Amino acid sequence: MGRFQKLIITVFSISFVCGVTASMLGYGVIAKGVGAPALLLSGWASFGHFITLDDDMPGEWSNPEKSKKMWYGSILELFLKIAVFVAVIFFIYV
Repeated sequence: MGRFQKLIITVFSISFVCGVTASMLGYGVIAKGVGAPALLLSGWASFGHFITLDDDMPGEWSNPEKSKKMWYGSILELFLKIAVFVAVIFFIYV
């Protein structure tokens, strides 16, 4: 994992934890502000993966060897990213 990836994961984690903490303590406005990077990063990851999902289909650009395992792994990864995005919305913004 590269430096930039570690930085993004750290920013997301700090934003999520601080946003959830502020939300649980009743500081809704602060929670939404602090949780905005977590919302942006998780939404960006989910949307970006969804847009390029067809590249992972068997026989397509990223999967020329027609591996169904790669295709199903990509779908699972997309569902996990969407679950994280929904968790950010639920725990910070609702």
